[in-house]
Amino acid sequence: MSLVPESAVTHKAVNNGSWFNPNTWASKQVPGDNANVLIAEGVKVNYNRESDARLNTVRIDGTLEFARNRDTKLVVDTLVNTMKGTLNIGTKNNPIAANRTASIIITGEGKIDTEWDPTQLSRGVISHGEVNIYGADKTDFIALKGDAEAGDRVLELDGVPSGWRVGDKLVLGGTRYNRFGSNKDNSRFGDEELTITKIEGDRISFTNDDVESGSRQTALRFDHTRPDIPERERLKLYVANVTRNVSFETEGGEYIPDDQRGHVMFMHNPDVSVNNAGFYNLGRSYKPRMVDDPEENIDGTPGYGKNPRGRYSLHLHRTGADDINGQAAIVSGNAVVGSPGWGIVHHDSHAHLSDNVVFDVAGAGIVAESGNELGSWKNNITIKMTGPGRFMPTSEVQRREDKFDMGFKGEGYWVQGAAQVVMEDNVAISAQDSGITLFGDGQGNEARDVSTILVKNLPQRIQYLFPAGTEEVDITDVPLNKLSGFESYNTDVGINVWSQIANFDGQLELNNRAPDAMHSGRSTIDNFSVWQTRKQGINTDYSSNIDFVDGLIVGDIEDPDGDGIVHNHASNSLRYIDLTVRGFGEGYNPEFPDVEKNGIVETSIEDSLFGNNTYNIAEVGDFKLNREVLDDFRTSLVIDNTEFEISQQNNELPVPKFSGTTVGGLSASFDASESYDPFKFKFPVPSKGIASYGWDFDSDGKMDDFGRMVTHHFERAGKHNVTLRVLDSQGAAQTLTQTVEISPKAYTNPFKDGEISQSTRLNRIRRRRLSSLAAGDGWKGSASTRIDDGSIQLANRRLRRAGIGQVVQNDNLHKGEQTLRFGLKNIEGGNSKVRRNKVTVELWGVDGQFDGLLAEGDGPTQAGTIPMTRELLFGKTFGGNDKDGFFDFKDFTETVDFGDGYQHLVARVKTDRTNDRGDSVALSYFELGTEGQPQGVLSISPYDPTSEGPAPELVALRQSSSMVAYFDFNEGEGSSAVDSSRSGTKHQGSLQDDSTWASGLEGDGIALSGEGSVRIASSRSINIGIHQERTVSVWFKADEISNTSGKQVIYEEGGRTRGLNIYLDQDRLFVGGWNTPPNESGWSGTWLDTDNISEDTWHHVSLVLDGDNRLRPNSLKGYLDGEQFGVGAASQLWNHANGIGVGGVAENSLFHDGKRTGGGLTGLIDEVSIFNKALNSSQIETLADQSLL
Repeated sequence: MSLVPESAVTHKAVNNGSWFNPNTWASKQVPGDNANVLIAEGVKVNYNRESDARLNTVRIDGTLEFARNRDTKLVVDTLVNTMKGTLNIGTKNNPIAANRTASIIITGEGKIDTEWDPTQLSRGVISHGEVNIYGADKTDFIALKGDAEAGDRVLELDGVPSGWRVGDKLVLGGTRYNRFGSNKDNSRFGDEELTITKIEGDRISFTNDDVESGSRQTALRFDHTRPDIPERERLKLYVANVTRNVSFETEGGEYIPDDQRGHVMFMHNPDVSVNNAGFYNLGRSYKPRMVDDPEENIDGTPGYGKNPRGRYSLHLHRTGADDINGQAAIVSGNAVVGSPGWGIVHHDSHAHLSDNVVFDVAGAGIVAESGNELGSWKNNITIKMTGPGRFMPTSEVQRREDKFDMGFKGEGYWVQGAAQVVMEDNVAISAQDSGITLFGDGQGNEARDVSTILVKNLPQRIQYLFPAGTEEVDITDVPLNKLSGFESYNTDVGINVWSQIANFDGQLELNNRAPDAMHSGRSTIDNFSVWQTRKQGINTDYSSNIDFVDGLIVGDIEDPDGDGIVHNHASNSLRYIDLTVRGFGEGYNPEFPDVEKNGIVETSIEDSLFGNNTYNIAEVGDFKLNREVLDDFRTSLVIDNTEFEISQQNNELPVPKFSGTTVGGLSASFDASESYDPFKFKFPVPSKGIASYGWDFDSDGKMDDFGRMVTHHFERAGKHNVTLRVLDSQGAAQTLTQTVEISPKAYTNPFKDGEISQSTRLNRIRRRRLSSLAAGDGWKGSASTRIDDGSIQLANRRLRRAGIGQVVQNDNLHKGEQTLRFGLKNIEGGNSKVRRNKVTVELWGVDGQFDGLLAEGDGPTQAGTIPMTRELLFGKTFGGNDKDGFFDFKDFTETVDFGDGYQHLVARVKTDRTNDRGDSVALSYFELGTEGQPQGVLSISPYDPTSEGPAPELVALRQSSSMVAYFDFNEGEGSSAVDSSRSGTKHQGSLQDDSTWASGLEGDGIALSGEGSVRIASSRSINIGIHQERTVSVWFKADEISNTSGKQVIYEEGGRTRGLNIYLDQDRLFVGGWNTPPNESGWSGTWLDTDNISEDTWHHVSLVLDGDNRLRPNSLKGYLDGEQFGVGAASQLWNHANGIGVGGVAENSLFHDGKRTGGGLTGLIDEVSIFNKALNSSQIETLADQSLL
């Protein structure tokens, strides 16, 4: 308390009562200008007026309470609430009345007196004690009902705001960036500062604070619009209210130097609850300039106190982060406006931040500073975060990181370290750099504030990743807790991830600081939308094991540029699932990876959509190759069930080609290296322009493996159709199906240099490890081993133990009984019976990553908590007490049962007591294989379309990512029908009422007698959300189609206001659709019909919808048996729940005669396909051709 010593006190409160009552004070005088005030312990003072007295200091050892039903104002340089003190400004049940204000104004007169305050902590509110702040509650921010345009004089909101008043200040987030604009007048980001003049429900009139006079003063200056994309309704525009009736502010803060401004710090005590308060023009830590602390900087360099850290607008400073079950500070509903460095800072604390608004801040808006923070951030919004963005020299970035100075580029949210704060439904608008940055660590020896986090504070699912008994782990070794529902727009980057679970080789130890960790934990970032991003949608560097799920990533639709998804060469095992990527120069543009290992180190794109991009994937061959940079596609990229909308005209399809070789048993290796893209590249690339290689080995339309070179095991000998699908830089696909002849072949030795010679390379390693990282490296040996006389020698006078070993990533290739052969020498050179050589030869099968030692231990071991299983396939010890265990070179042959095979094979020879003079232990060869026909080139012939299985053109449709459901009804039993499409949703059909299994068109089908149906639950793939395109394909056979049979529903989705249906009525077949709400398209319905149908005959019917947000002609088509029978007007379908009915109505529907009730089909249903794409006539013909099934 050196800032406010009792010896300097001029006014001491000794009695309970009003601040303005002289009897409250020991001196009988109310504090005036320059007073140093002390509220003594046990004394409660009520502050119940507005005062212009300019106090020097206020120290609270007792309680200072502000009146709730009167306007109050306190002006002070430094207010200190000690550990004994309590500051109350309203209570939870009795907040400051909405028509009253409570203000604490920090004077900003002159520079801080560093002789009195060498640490420069003063000038502000500094609290160690209990704090309760409750302003009037209000809607903190709300979405607009639609877009807003320049010249608009009213904001239409998506709801009626609560607590808003005429005179309140609003901020409307911008959607367009002008690099020539100014932050000062909001012309850079296009944000608008407004003042409310009228409130009429959800309609708000205003004046524009950036316009001084004239008619434009009551209108918007900029357009605030969303891109014209099918997913437009998922995007929202937000306006925030930044007026609060409880306020902390710097006097004249907009005009005085930043180093004279006040700050607010709640420190060392979690008993803090700050609600619905405003923090205006506070903070003096100046993020545009590097940190310079008093006396000494964190990196050990001299500090001169020119720019101290920690002086922020709203700062929770080390309130405690050691117990997730302990008390948490609360920061909710506040507004932080105008800070030169950070807005709300969550520092080494347990806290819950919710519903806060941060506007016009340099650096980052909301910050987790140390890396061990606990609690939650929910439903916060940041607008206008300024900084240099990416335009900062690397050397300056490094100097800042050395001083633990981060979050300075202009980020909406900055999350340091472990990212254990639960982050849900936060919004970032108008950020110079990223919407959010997750920064694990700098990949060097940069300074840290906190290095570890307590395991007990982690979620249970994360605790399980560390061995039992682990008390703390490095802050960079844990998956993030939760990041869900994030939205950002008008930023350089949407989501930026740096060094989260860094693992440069994709295996075993994480590449972070001690204590080392090994686990398979993953992070998930889901349900996000980042749009109007200028440079990158999501960027990941030096990070691994992250799933990006259910995201909308949009750049500039009108002028595509930048990258949708990008990650650097040292980021591994990333999964991109259910993403939509639009409006970029390159949709997916990663650096060429340092490591690729099928099944271990892979990156995948699944169930996603790319469109409106110059290149949906990436442009390669744009610059010359060198040793460090490869401008090319990786050899194995999983792209599955993903749709690419091709925007380039005349894009030539890629050309698939493949060859094969037999590799043992019924397995074969396939090589697609000769596939190519006809596009002319500036520089040649090894991929020849092929972005992804997908392989279908069982003709089911699903990709079974991915990679330029793959190996596959067939379950039976004979002919098999193999399909290769290749994608080019646009995502355009072409398939090639060829027939291969598989017959049993001999297995050859998987071990490198199995026949050891003088040219064999032996990698001697100091750490004596034999782990899965060594796969493919050949023989490894401990320090004493060597190659001599065509064998590996293990005995050495200097070391008692030695070991050699080799790891092979076998991927279950070797199966069944195998013959193991090896040549071994074990000669004892000593006379002692207790020092006789012991030599152990082992062969292990291992699934998963593993660790282990060359010369010690019991074989492969679990690495941390990474799942693994192992099996000792062969193990034998020679020597020791066995007098027959000593010999010169001797050949051994053993039969080993591999079962279904193993991911890794581990050969190991270890010795003990082999350091006597004359001891000699050596391995001359180590071989594994079988007898039989030799391996060779695989027999490949052109595909015969008359062979069994569906035709390639039908297979191509079924493996299309636009097919969202496919029911072949071949289960034949049970109450469920399985969706066998490649969609990630995997719908399930439930047989209702009288629906039963029967013989169908192809295999089994569903029989109905008018009362049953197959019910499919609502899903986002089919009927939840907006759908512009749809094709429904059904085979049916009706028992009766007469006038008396009534409506027989074949297919329907939706309900009375929106939907599609196919049905029979009065000898006619109808296909129809409707979307009746007038505020959508007002489509009253279109039904197309034909009478060209027969009873007891299999027919194929297709409904094709190709609409948009307006009712347009020729947008609905009907097909019967492959021939179009009608066309009519239609629009897209907005959200239409109520499930999907096949062969009957799920809930309700709408028919051509206006009626809403109909019965089920009497007959058979089979081969139901649903596409989220309007198929063309030739594709419909393919679906309708029974001979292709």
